[in-house]
Amino acid sequence: MPLTYSREETLLGTAGALLPLRGFFADCREVLVVNGDTLCRWPLARLLRRHRRLRPAATLLVTTRAEPRNYGGGLGIDRRRRLLRFGAGEEDPRVTRRRVFAGAHVVASELLARLPAGASDFVRDLYRPLLEAGETLTTVTTRRAWHDLGTPQRYLEGALEWARWTHPLAGYRGRGSRVAAGARLRRVAVEGEVVVAPGCRLERCLLLPGARIGAGCRLRRVVVGPGAEVPPGTQVEARLLTRAWAGGSQPAGSSHLGELVVSPLEPTRAL
Repeated sequence: MPLTYSREETLLGTAGALLPLRGFFADCREVLVVNGDTLCRWPLARLLRRHRRLRPAATLLVTTRAEPRNYGGGLGIDRRRRLLRFGAGEEDPRVTRRRVFAGAHVVASELLARLPAGASDFVRDLYRPLLEAGETLTTVTTRRAWHDLGTPQRYLEGALEWARWTHPLAGYRGRGSRVAAGARLRRVAVEGEVVVAPGCRLERCLLLPGARIGAGCRLRRVVVGPGAEVPPGTQVEARLLTRAWAGGSQPAGSSHLGELVVSPLEPTRAL
């Protein structure tokens, strides 16, 4: 597949990222945008069909698999599946249900001209102004498994569920990985070139490419980063283990285990 990409020296936001690609979209009637930090078996054909049939300003995919309260109140939708509100706030009597945006949407290409120069956001700079102007935004609902991958914990949950879909019996094992005969793995996704030594007991873990797990380790609900080497006998639960990088930032609540940075799976929230 040929790829066209735009390098951003300064991050341009969810909508501003499309501005350098206006020429690429010049001959398109609509633009399909899919977030890179969500995981779903996308019903993109159904999303496009509804948009092309109704011709609204935009059509957003929403999911029933997430709790709106965990996502700022979600989206307020009426009986005709039209989008009325973003987030919580003053109630609208026309809203009959709340859903969470699933990370895929179709927007009429001519609307890109309304975006301001520089960084911009789809909701703040395009969708909310469209609603205030009386334009129609509609939705398509999916009940398929869906994951927001925005934290290590959510990334772990998504990766393990995806591995269960694709390899329900033996579990996922990437090319070149080696798991010792004496190791016991339960609900573990093993990426390529990973080595697991004898005597390990791993449960609900994700081992990213090139990770090395020393003999006798006990890991539960752990993400091991690319190329990370876990010392023999390590016992860790609910953590992200990554290699320390010179000058790299570390999440709040992190500690060190030899050459590894040990971080919480969920970020620490300020009170």
